[in-house]
Amino acid sequence: MQSEQMSLLSKSSPPVLLMRWARVIVRFARAKPLAAVGALIIVAALVAAIFAPIIVLSDPLKVDTSRILVPPGRDAPLGTDFLGRDVLSRIIYGARISLYVAVSSIAISLTAGALLGGVGAYFGSRIDMPIQRVMDAMMAFPSLVLALALMASLGPNLNNVVAAIAIVYTPRTARIIRSAVLAVKANQYTEAARAVGCSHVRILWRHIAPNCVAPAIVIATVNLGVAISIEGSLSFIGVGVPPPTPSWGNMVAGAAIEMAQKAPYLPLFPGIALTLTVLGFNLLGDALRDMLDPRLRTR
Repeated sequence: MQSEQMSLLSKSSPPVLLMRWARVIVRFARAKPLAAVGALIIVAALVAAIFAPIIVLSDPLKVDTSRILVPPGRDAPLGTDFLGRDVLSRIIYGARISLYVAVSSIAISLTAGALLGGVGAYFGSRIDMPIQRVMDAMMAFPSLVLALALMASLGPNLNNVVAAIAIVYTPRTARIIRSAVLAVKANQYTEAARAVGCSHVRILWRHIAPNCVAPAIVIATVNLGVAISIEGSLSFIGVGVPPPTPSWGNMVAGAAIEMAQKAPYLPLFPGIALTLTVLGFNLLGDALRDMLDPRLRTR
């Protein structure tokens, strides 16, 4: 008996678990190389955001008039801006802002969309019809236009950016979750659960929700990249995260045309960071869609 317990412990020891995870990661990278590249980009952005105080050696808000527009070099790897602030430090701290906005807004929109789309699809047209008409009215506006209108009424603020993006993407999430719930609702096990007297809450939680996780993961991953680009667009035109808070969008906007001619690295580096992060989420989202959607799986 003791030998069996020791064997089980040895199988689940940290080195063995690490080896298993390493094999899974290697197989995933070989099967989906582009997704692996996207995952590496996302991990790099997350590490930069989480460990920014440790990585960064200079204050991203510190103004130093003696180091204005210093080109990239040993003292400033990515140069300094028109106020003498270190560009690399501001880009690393900007990752915190972009990821916070993206994760918070998509989490809110996913929760609200799942509730609205799932409840409407499950209970039928009496509840579903008014919900979907409101969703259709919101989807009639382009995403950026609706976000601009919301920010114009709410005012430029970090949490207001989160709220605006969450409102914009709630209808799209609700429509996708609604389609998934309608498909699951028609299955026999859902009818069987209803026939044996299961409550609506139990059916939704135990039988329908687990089968809608895959499309929820895919839409959330793809929308994370889009949310980062919208935050950058709002900050670029001056209605998003207000300066001096470092954001990739307002860093690009802060490099005016005249300043960009003198120091072209000012808009270049934050623009590259923004583009790579959005690309990483898109690559990973496409791979997850191919893996989790049975219709797209390669045999």
